[in-house]
Amino acid sequence: MAGVSRSTSVPREFGVNLIGYMQAESGIGEAARSSFRALEASDLRYCVIDYRLGNTSRMSEAIRCTYSEDAVYSINLLHVNADQSKIANEHLGTDIISGRYNIGYWYWEMPEFPEEYDFAFDQVDEIWVATKYVKDSVSARTDKPVSLIPPNVCPEFDSYLSRCDQQLPENDFIFLHMSDVLSMHERKNPLGVISAFCDAFSATPEAHVHLVMKISNLEKQPELREEIEILLKKEKRVTFIEDYLCRNEVNNLLNNADCYVSLHRAEGFGLPIAEAMSLGKPVIATNWSGNVDFMNKENSFPVSYQLIKLEADIGPYPKGATWAEPNVNDAAEKMKAVFGDKLLVKVIGDSAKNYMSCRYSTKNSAEAMYARISEVLDVARRPCCPDFN
Repeated sequence: MAGVSRSTSVPREFGVNLIGYMQAESGIGEAARSSFRALEASDLRYCVIDYRLGNTSRMSEAIRCTYSEDAVYSINLLHVNADQSKIANEHLGTDIISGRYNIGYWYWEMPEFPEEYDFAFDQVDEIWVATKYVKDSVSARTDKPVSLIPPNVCPEFDSYLSRCDQQLPENDFIFLHMSDVLSMHERKNPLGVISAFCDAFSATPEAHVHLVMKISNLEKQPELREEIEILLKKEKRVTFIEDYLCRNEVNNLLNNADCYVSLHRAEGFGLPIAEAMSLGKPVIATNWSGNVDFMNKENSFPVSYQLIKLEADIGPYPKGATWAEPNVNDAAEKMKAVFGDKLLVKVIGDSAKNYMSCRYSTKNSAEAMYARISEVLDVARRPCCPDFN
């Protein structure tokens, strides 16, 4: 069993204070909501604290819980990434952070965890991660426990919307891509998806095929908009969605698509990929980084790639870091194969849905969380921690 830090005095009332961007319309917000669902399904006592500092996403995600003003229990589970951990701890204050066992649930997209984030290890007693890829990255820079606690992936529907309701072509085969420029478009690579679609279908303008591109916060990247508009002049069978959508609309968009495409260069987990698979959709995605935990040739269409070094800093990703350059030609061939074979779509989609329901259910997340928290409790109860009951 991984060790537990004993430098922290643990309060007497055992349970979990879940702290995170609970209503953020972003991946890190959904990660916090995943932990909330797992806590609900577990036998652990918990409370929820909504934290917002430093997150620029819209805070309109619905969540059915009562927030707490105080940290009631002995363990803090902080859904705040490493770069914001010191700021978060200072903002939350000693009343919440001190005297508790602090777990940071972190996401990181690159194979090398940056040295400049080493300060974050001083902010926590333990780190939780969603994939083996992130675990390898973080573990390489710390001796503190790093535990793999898989999230749960369960898109839900308040109501079902038709393609007509969402202004989508009713009779076309629809490929879908979703990303947010705040997550670095160079990493998410929407331009690669458009290029692959054009390569696949420009020679068959009569084909009933369509690409839906949902890209959030594009107004913050006018250069990207220009590049997209140039590509779209070559291909008219594209619907472009810039608006924020509520969770029900997003889930319906995934459900109304026939195939999801992600030609990312790096992912810590790959939430839209996982959500599409959980809904029984075939996925075409780069065969590298966090998503390889749940993608294989039997349940998806992995795209080949080459590893490259960044030639300049891109947001938080430094020059010299490694990520993947997906093979656009391979992606285009897989798009054509999926479009032309309804049986293949069903077989792969069914396999994806079965895999995700077995491995990424709320029950599985709750069991993994409970098992690790029980280990923390077991060590904290030993004589070297007399304050704990």
